[in-house]
Amino acid sequence: MIRCPVCQSTTVTVVLNSKSHASCASCGATWIQEGSWQRFIRAARRIVQLPEDVIRLTRRSEHERPVSSDLESPSEEAVGT
Repeated sequence: MIRCPVCQSTTVTVVLNSKSHASCASCGATWIQEGSWQRFIRAARRIVQLPEDVIRLTRRSEHERPVSSDLESPSEEAVGT
């Protein structure tokens, strides 16, 4: 019986292809199942619940500009020369 290499659960799905990909329904881990061997094991990322008083910071993309609420229109923003 195939078990998850991360949590040892038996609720796994194996997709038979040229490489047998497998995943665990309990913990979300994925791996390649080759006979009784399990390779390229990836544990699923856990989503951590933050306390209500913590604000999650996100990264801005390079092209995204911060929005300034002081300006009435973008034309008010100028660069001096």
